[in-house]
Amino acid sequence: MAKYTKLNILTDLGCDVIEEILDELGVTYQCKSQRISGACPIHEGNNGGAFNMYPQNQRGPRGIWCCYTHGCEKKYGKNLVGFIRGMLSKESANTSYDEVVRWLCRFLGFNSLNDIKISPQDEERQGYVNTYEQIMRWSRPSQNGHWKREQILSKLQVPAQFYLDKKYSEDILYMYDVGYYPPYNRVVIPIYDDDYKFAIGFTKRAVGKGQQPKWLHSEGFNANNSLYNFWFSRKEIQNTKTAILVEGPGDVWRLEENGIHNSVAIFKNSISEQQIYKLLNCEVMSIIVMLDNDTAGHKGARQIHGELSSFVRLFFPTIHGGDVGELQKDHITEDILPLINQVGDIYG
Repeated sequence: MAKYTKLNILTDLGCDVIEEILDELGVTYQCKSQRISGACPIHEGNNGGAFNMYPQNQRGPRGIWCCYTHGCEKKYGKNLVGFIRGMLSKESANTSYDEVVRWLCRFLGFNSLNDIKISPQDEERQGYVNTYEQIMRWSRPSQNGHWKREQILSKLQVPAQFYLDKKYSEDILYMYDVGYYPPYNRVVIPIYDDDYKFAIGFTKRAVGKGQQPKWLHSEGFNANNSLYNFWFSRKEIQNTKTAILVEGPGDVWRLEENGIHNSVAIFKNSISEQQIYKLLNCEVMSIIVMLDNDTAGHKGARQIHGELSSFVRLFFPTIHGGDVGELQKDHITEDILPLINQVGDIYG
């Protein structure tokens, strides 16, 4: 188990005045909730959401940062000292770790690390951090306990008649393994890992009269950590620099049926930090937001605008109807598709 060191304290103190440090280093940034973001100041890219730092992280080491485009943290170190090292190395090549520690000590008013004392409260916090990190390692997705596609297909009646009745094609339901599962009296929709190797969870749609809730996720599945269809759409998002955000799987299927291959569903009407990470890691530059045309969807659109408007181009096309899954083909091909192509052409 890692011990809480004087360097940990130095980093925490630096995170307490992180904006002063960034200003001193000449970094342009935006503060969003618990995250600081902007274009990466180390490789000086133009992706406004590439650089992300978490100075107030309560569940692990503070000051963790990353560059989603070039992975600059891999070269310099993913903690605050590593970030400062990357910035100082722009002026003096190969700035050493020790030189950065001395720079941070001087900035915070210490002569050296020897001036820093470790309190019992500091050690107690590190014990919490160590415990959290261990839990996170144990809970990361692995093939253990997850179903391969062949196992899933052997249990489900694919394609689900419920969605055939809603005018989805057999081909699209086979593509996404959408099938009826009699023991649940629900349609089961597998959610695959990003590499399309196994299902990390399921979402289940009620089909019986009065059956509640309408949607039910499988036990242990955290929707905040996933983007539905990311396993198929990731390459298209990377190629076009454009992603389309919708609420549910049915919205994805309707777009896919009409030749639109870069959509992902967020399972709800707001976007999480983990989902933002996945998108920014694809170097996305534009996001087309097509949430349900209702009060909750409008609220979600405002939340997405607040989280991402400083970092990517956002578009909010008008949806004629309740949700994307209800759109007629003509509306998609005549109104939505031209906008998507226009946005994609910016980076073509």
